[in-house]
Amino acid sequence: MVDTIQSRYPRVHGFELSLAERDRRWSAARAQMSARGLAALVISGFHSVLYEGQAGLRWFTNLDIEGYLVFPLEGEPVHFGFTPKPKVSRLAGCWVPDARSGFPSFALAIADVLRERGVTSGKVGVLSIGGVFGEYAGFPYATLATLHSEMPEVGFEDAIDWFAQLRKIKSAEEIRCYEIGGEIAEEVFEAVYETAREGVPDAEIRAAISAARIRRGCEPHSTTFYSQGKDTSPILESGLLTEPGYARTLERGDLITAEITMRVNGYEIEFNQTWVLGEAAAEAERMFEVWKASFEAGIATLRPGIDQKQLQAAMRAPLDEAGFTWFYPFFHGSGLLDEPPAANVRVSNFSDGREIERPYAPTVFEENMVLIFEPSVVTTRRWGDDDTLPWTPQRGFSMGCPVVVTADGCRPLVGDWWRPGVIRLPA
Repeated sequence: MVDTIQSRYPRVHGFELSLAERDRRWSAARAQMSARGLAALVISGFHSVLYEGQAGLRWFTNLDIEGYLVFPLEGEPVHFGFTPKPKVSRLAGCWVPDARSGFPSFALAIADVLRERGVTSGKVGVLSIGGVFGEYAGFPYATLATLHSEMPEVGFEDAIDWFAQLRKIKSAEEIRCYEIGGEIAEEVFEAVYETAREGVPDAEIRAAISAARIRRGCEPHSTTFYSQGKDTSPILESGLLTEPGYARTLERGDLITAEITMRVNGYEIEFNQTWVLGEAAAEAERMFEVWKASFEAGIATLRPGIDQKQLQAAMRAPLDEAGFTWFYPFFHGSGLLDEPPAANVRVSNFSDGREIERPYAPTVFEENMVLIFEPSVVTTRRWGDDDTLPWTPQRGFSMGCPVVVTADGCRPLVGDWWRPGVIRLPA
């Protein structure tokens, strides 16, 4: 069935995750389920939080789709969604052909399938309830409450702690998705280079980014965080977050700083890049050199056996020495969503302007983990010079690319076309 679907609906970029990859994932999940005495998993997924809310569902189904999955310890899984079965079963790479409607109650439909599979007591895992994944894009409370009511003899427990470990180490096919994303990024960067000229509005540049991604088969919800101006800083000013952009034209000396994601088979291949039209201010030119030193320190340091505290210290040292500071985390894990491990994050959403640094749980790096390197270099001056506002730097940028941990170090997941550093646009 899957082979027929693939031949009928090939992806634009030509790469599809295989049945062997499906079997690897399902076998790993079932081994953990068996060890924990779980008769089944129930996984939810929705197009929320920049589409990261579907990461668990997509890992099991290979489908860019919403709904719930009943994944039994034995037997075939069942997907309950909002999309009619004929459409689901015709999608490229469909791993779960048993697609059903969950209306008018998804919880009752899930309970019926669990009973059909003989699950009337014992334990069932749920993805996900607790921690950052539960708060960020968790399992709906109404569904869980109904399942508790319908199946009082079944214990529903969060499975995110062990499931997150299954996603941490990437397979060869997953890493290939990143390599394809890097190939697409070359065309995206070329589109920016050809479009960004003096007098061009930011919306035109953002449109060129989107068009280049779509032509190469990136999923349409690939995100762009875009900003331009002389005092621009990460995701500030023009085109803040996912807004359509403001009517601001590019001027000489302006910086463009953008976080551009290429979604390939669901994977978030993220590049952070800065362009400058002509010559930048002298301070910005110094910051470019500091950023390069930070990035190169990370590449020289990352290897199996060290933890994120050691990596962050190496990447932060050039900033401290030069008198600059940071805004983004220096790096974070990557996959179908932003994953641990990550560098510390800064929290500055207090009305009195306070700022705290919040660390992640310690993690030791292992071979075939994928990180997004995105060191930022920003001024210690506040944007707006108002100490009562949440801390936002007056000027700065972030740059970087995906990096995979190798047996004895690491390597950027990008071709020779990309070099770490600012890209200079013709004035």
